[in-house]
Amino acid sequence: MSRVLGEQIGEGRPVWPYVIHGHYADAVDSAALLSGALSVPMVLTGHSLGRNKLEQLLKQGRQSKEDINSTYKIMRRIEAEELSLDAAELVITSTKQEIEEQWGLYDGFDVKLEKVLRARAILLRVNCHGRYMPRMA
Repeated sequence: MSRVLGEQIGEGRPVWPYVIHGHYADAVDSAALLSGALSVPMVLTGHSLGRNKLEQLLKQGRQSKEDINSTYKIMRRIEAEELSLDAAELVITSTKQEIEEQWGLYDGFDVKLEKVLRARAILLRVNCHGRYMPRMA
C-alpha cells in the first residue's frame, strides 16, 4: 500500500498517512473505514449535521420523515456521522453551539465528558484555534 501511495503522491518513494481527515457525511464515512483498514488515526470535521438538519426540516412541517429521507438520504447521513464519531480520535468543531446542540444529538457524544476535557485543556493552557472535541470513548 505504501508503495502505491508513493507512486501516486510521494514521487515514487513509499509513503504512509499519519492521519485520515474527513469532512461531511460521505467523506467521514469513507475516512472511518479507511482509518480502520489502515490502522491510522482519524480526524473528523462535521458540517451541517444530519440529526440537526432532520430536526429543522421536521419543524417546518412541509415534509414527512420518509420524504426527507428520500430527498436527502438523511438516515444514511446520520448513520455515517455516528460511525465516524465512534471512529474519530479528534472531532474539530467551529462553535460551542455545534458541540452542544448538534453533536449533542448523537449517540456517541457525551456532553459532560466533552466539558471536562475542554476544561482540562483550558487549565493546562493548551492554546487551540477554534474548538475541538476529543474522543468520547
